[in-house]
Amino acid sequence: MTKPIEIKPQQLEEEKKAFELTTEYLSDLSNSDLKDIKKDSLLDTVDELEAIIGDFFDCVDSYVELSNIDVKAIEKLKNDWIAYDKELAGK
Repeated sequence: MTKPIEIKPQQLEEEKKAFELTTEYLSDLSNSDLKDIKKDSLLDTVDELEAIIGDFFDCVDSYVELSNIDVKAIEKLKNDWIAYDKELAGK
């Protein structure tokens, strides 16, 4: 037997917004950040650092893309839940 899922709309919305803010912060990282890191770096080769940071930015881009998909999925789940709740209320 499955357990019922309890969704608290206000808490869900707050968690979704917090998730979006984290995603926005990561997506705002820029090449100026790369230059700042480059100045402060103790690595022997700047090329190696740039490659590492390039990979990092690729990962951040992928994370942001997947996070945006997750936010849309959360919104869809919430809307489906509301529709089902209305359906049950009408019975």
